[in-house]
Amino acid sequence: MKEFFLLFAFTVSSLQAFSQASDFAPVGATWYYSETSTIMPYPEKFRLVEVTGEEVFQGKLCRKIEGLTGCGLPNPCYVFSQNDSVFYWSPNTSMFQLVYDFNAMPGDFWDIDGLLPPFGPVRIMIDSLTNRIVGNDTLKLWHTSHTPTVFDWGNEILEKVGNTCFMGPTYALCENQTCGLRCYADPEVDYRFVPYACDTTIFTSKTKDIAALESISMNPNPFDDKIILSSIYALEGYSFLLYDQLGRLVHKQVLGTGNATIETRDLPPGIYFGVVGEGGRMEKLIKVFRN
Repeated sequence: MKEFFLLFAFTVSSLQAFSQASDFAPVGATWYYSETSTIMPYPEKFRLVEVTGEEVFQGKLCRKIEGLTGCGLPNPCYVFSQNDSVFYWSPNTSMFQLVYDFNAMPGDFWDIDGLLPPFGPVRIMIDSLTNRIVGNDTLKLWHTSHTPTVFDWGNEILEKVGNTCFMGPTYALCENQTCGLRCYADPEVDYRFVPYACDTTIFTSKTKDIAALESISMNPNPFDDKIILSSIYALEGYSFLLYDQLGRLVHKQVLGTGNATIETRDLPPGIYFGVVGEGGRMEKLIKVFRN
């Protein structure tokens, strides 16, 4: 009877650990992030981060995350969840360190330690808490700020998904800059945050009108109440589409021979993607920001 009770307790404990870990980074989860190359013509590529397995690491049942840059969180990165908090193994401190607190409320803060010495911990401060509709789900969205600024990490943490810039704070002087969540998927959900394929490399396509496409500019960027789309060549036959960061079309306009003015006074602040296309085909994409 004693052996049965011990086996039962161990089984319950294991299931609890599994259910906790499954809240964040379940096996098979993938994140696609934008990554800007430092090599001309500076295309915006993508970085795939994925959970490749589950194993006991340093005494904890962890998920193994691969594909990180190594400029903040290690690659591979071992994480486990407990009481809606996520911890990662830091080789620099030889300890598990807190990286996410999904119970945090406005005014709360936590420190992410063990990233890149000698810079010390990154302090994450919760400025506000709202909701965001993603697909058919309503998810909590933590609006954050952080110090020191030698690390980049955006200012949003999305329930289940993590930071919408990158999974962990990234040293600002890394060779390539990785920031901007494109897609997240796991065995239960499939979230898209951009109006194009997750693994797209953004650059001007090689068409007969390449000179016209390369000359396109959108100003000002960041913008307020309007954007001026200009080119030294006529863009007749092309259309301009503006998408928000959730992939929703917020403006569509047929282009002509002169500059085009896009009224944006009713758009909320955030990241947008301006697409110039022809015949349903995306020819050029420009990322812009609304103040």
